[in-house]
Amino acid sequence: MTRFAGNRMKQEEIIRIQLHEKKEDSRPTHPQEEAFLQEHRLHEEHTDSYEEDWEEDEEELEEEEELLIEQSRPKKKREKRKKKKSFIARIGSLIQAIPILVLLIGGLSFGVVTYYMNRAQGEPLDPTALSISEEAKSIYGPMQCKQILCYGLDTREDELEGRSDAIMLVTLDYRHGKVKLTSVARDTYVYLTDRGNDKINHAYAYGGPQLAVSTFNGAFHTNVEDYAVTNFWSLAKIIDYVGGVEVDVDSDELYYVNALYTQLMNEHYMEAEDPIQETGLVHLNGGQAVAYARIRYVGNDVARGGRQREVLMALFEKVKQMPVWRLPGFVDMAAQQCGTSLTSPEVTAMGGWLLLNKNRLEIETLSLPDEELDNGGQTIDGIWYYTYDVERASQKIRDFILETEE
Repeated sequence: MTRFAGNRMKQEEIIRIQLHEKKEDSRPTHPQEEAFLQEHRLHEEHTDSYEEDWEEDEEELEEEEELLIEQSRPKKKREKRKKKKSFIARIGSLIQAIPILVLLIGGLSFGVVTYYMNRAQGEPLDPTALSISEEAKSIYGPMQCKQILCYGLDTREDELEGRSDAIMLVTLDYRHGKVKLTSVARDTYVYLTDRGNDKINHAYAYGGPQLAVSTFNGAFHTNVEDYAVTNFWSLAKIIDYVGGVEVDVDSDELYYVNALYTQLMNEHYMEAEDPIQETGLVHLNGGQAVAYARIRYVGNDVARGGRQREVLMALFEKVKQMPVWRLPGFVDMAAQQCGTSLTSPEVTAMGGWLLLNKNRLEIETLSLPDEELDNGGQTIDGIWYYTYDVERASQKIRDFILETEE
């Protein structure tokens, strides 16, 4: 019962009492009394209407209050769902950002390599003057690989001119996951582009890398378009940077390693370390490793090429084991010791492939002339040359690189 209903009941009771008293007095009803009663009835009707309106308002307020209570509960759940959604959205944004991070890291790596490679010496090659035949393009073109002709110059100072004392074709075989090293004897008798027949190592001295690469392509029917060159003193610095290498030294090589090492250090006014005393697998510093690679008097020129490959393979193994944070410094130092036609993007791509595959890469070697082709050479016009079937050697290079059956 509302307060309005209670008041009305009291008023009606009062009026009944008054009317009853008047009836007992037997007095007639006065017109003003009738007017009063009529006004009271109108007031009651108005009061009833007001009460109904108020009760409706009160019910609406109660419904709104209950609605607010009901809404307050799922609101928290919605807030949790929003928080969860916000967290998931942040994770999604992070996942979407990963490629951007990769690009940034790749860009940073590219920037580092670009900076260091700009410090390398060297000159670009004229692609129209490399003696690459259409046959060579059709044979080697579809192969997934990168080929670089590497030259070790017979110079003692920090210069990149002179005869090439070591010639090696390095092939990064992306399809088979291998690094293939093909070394050619420096005294090999071939045709030098536009100059006539001579030792293959004279090409670099006569015409630099352009003539050297062109001569190699013309003689062995390859399609090499890039080169890298260093001298022996620079190679010694590179090996020292990685902490030396381990190579197998036999008793015949031991004397010459010590003698040539002492000579090399004296030429650069540097003090030599103590001579090597033992044979077998021995740790060599940069100067000692270069002396080992330059031995001329143990075996023939092919054996010398084998020692050079052994040093390079040992160096490669040390670079593979190098912490990633040291690689920029290595690239910096090595770039200053080398000349190359390779561009920064090419070096970046090659380096990335080597890093990603360094733990499963295979290294294979081929030395020319091999036992099958080696005929001892001959003297022509008073000069000794390695003369062998160069066409047959070309086929061996092709089978080695492409891994085809003979």
